[in-house]
Amino acid sequence: MTNFSIKVGIIGAGLAGLTCARQLCDRGYTVKLFDKSRGIGGRLATRRVNRANQEMAVDHGLPFLTVQGEKTAALIDNLLRENIVTSWFDSSYVAPSGINSVAKFLAQGLEIERDFLVTRLENRQEKWVLNNNGQIRGEFSVIVLAIPAPQAALLLENSHITTMPELRSIVYDPCLTVMAGYGDSLPAVTPSTAIAWLGLDSSKRQSSPDYVFVVHSSGDFAVKYLDSEDLEAVKLDLLACASLPLPDWSQMHRWRYALVRQGLAVPCLSVNSPLPLVACGDWCQGGDLSRNSSLETALASGIAAANQVQQLLS
Repeated sequence: MTNFSIKVGIIGAGLAGLTCARQLCDRGYTVKLFDKSRGIGGRLATRRVNRANQEMAVDHGLPFLTVQGEKTAALIDNLLRENIVTSWFDSSYVAPSGINSVAKFLAQGLEIERDFLVTRLENRQEKWVLNNNGQIRGEFSVIVLAIPAPQAALLLENSHITTMPELRSIVYDPCLTVMAGYGDSLPAVTPSTAIAWLGLDSSKRQSSPDYVFVVHSSGDFAVKYLDSEDLEAVKLDLLACASLPLPDWSQMHRWRYALVRQGLAVPCLSVNSPLPLVACGDWCQGGDLSRNSSLETALASGIAAANQVQQLLS
């Protein structure tokens, strides 16, 4: 059996899933990714906002890249060569066209089905098939779960698969993110402890019709307001915590699984029963449980998952 005849299904087209897919494709495997969203990249997320007949890119997930280890260093070098990122400040790198361009770069040549929420895994004649409320995709020799651990645990539970109980021990902090535009007036900011990060996102672009701030809440703030029905009030409250005045426009995004608070000291998880199954992500933190190394751990886990797939199928 050649690698080309072995089909691998990857659920989740974030950084870990894209990295795993890229590795497996380079080794000759047939790979298909599935993502529940219309876009790809996970927290490599860029919102497109129209202002003054001009489309602005606003990064509402990961704001920038930093070198956290050899794998992020290699990725940034590749992105610099392709003119996708540029140096910003304090040893950080930004994507002028939006941080999502990093995901698009990694996704080149990969087969990805968007808007496909896998609700159940099924074993049919010793092959995996993916079920999205009756829509079936398959057949795959191995499945890689490259989604947040709580989502992976729920999917296995819905599939009546009892392996990988470690997934239930992983804990995330949520985050609420507000994007706010202020025309040609640049307000001063004084962030409180409710703010985890605040940046002038428009400073990443050569030209922008607005000054645009992106505000990420702390985990404690997000836990309190994550499921609030009055998002407008929450949005204004978060802006007030940054001492920002009422904006000309604003949008909010809820990140239910933003930062890993409690991960696993393993590069990935894998089982061979009932069929080969691998799980990876920034929660697979190897020996580094730092919350500031999510890029490095996602890349390392994606590579480790590809290695594990190859081992399981050899």
